[in-house]
Amino acid sequence: MRTLTAGFVTALEERKVANCVRVRLKDPANTIYAFTDHIVPLTVDGLTYTPVPGLQKINMLLTSDQEISDQQFAGAWLTSVIEEEDIGTGRFDDADIQVSWVPFNDVAQGGFVMFSGRVGMISYTEDGFAVEVQDDLRVLSSSSTVAYTQYCRHVLGDSLCTINTTLNRKDGVVDLVLTDRLKFKVTIDDNPADGNSTDGRITFTTGLNNGIEADVKIHEVNGDPLIGTSVEMWLPTPYPISAGDTFRIKQGCDKTSDTCKNKFSNFVNFGGFPFIQPDGITR
Repeated sequence: MRTLTAGFVTALEERKVANCVRVRLKDPANTIYAFTDHIVPLTVDGLTYTPVPGLQKINMLLTSDQEISDQQFAGAWLTSVIEEEDIGTGRFDDADIQVSWVPFNDVAQGGFVMFSGRVGMISYTEDGFAVEVQDDLRVLSSSSTVAYTQYCRHVLGDSLCTINTTLNRKDGVVDLVLTDRLKFKVTIDDNPADGNSTDGRITFTTGLNNGIEADVKIHEVNGDPLIGTSVEMWLPTPYPISAGDTFRIKQGCDKTSDTCKNKFSNFVNFGGFPFIQPDGITR
């Protein structure tokens, strides 16, 4: 049950209530953006909401039962937060969004949460971007299945795999860009073996791509002798890579039983079924 104080009811009746939107990313820093449609900043429960132009709410539908509801937010305020590259890198994927009403003449009363959910699809509009927000019941409504394949279904380093990936990561630096935003010559600490980080993950720690993670397609040490050690990714980075950019790279896993056993000595936690026939026929 939702209960409003007498002062909050008075603010509603006098139309002295501002909309406040908080966006919390799922990045390691738990980055928070806070905006309001009021003309001056509002500090509520220790968080300051910044006034932005064009803050709009579209299709604000709330239900009193357990029916799933979706909202949509649009406006120029999103353009000040989201860049085109953010969509491709997934920076705002599954971010938490909370919408509150706040009496701007008495912020000490705190905010009354009208809706909370997660970022769904982001699309372009005439105002910049539109964000579809799904409530938390949407997660419960999704179905999931377990795949039975020859390959491991775990993610390297997760709770089912149990490998401590922090022990297997190395720092490196870009020496020369070979293919723009895709392949580059590198120097990596401790000179890991050829293919050690193939199918692994790379995180840029400086440069235009600072903080961005990517999947490694090929980590090659014994390739072209004129190149030396190189790293190639499956997809181009959002921003250009430059010589001198630093990164952190992790070991890779091709999810086969041989790799699990010989490279990681972790066959006891292998999440695949290596004796399943490739064509699905049991013999």
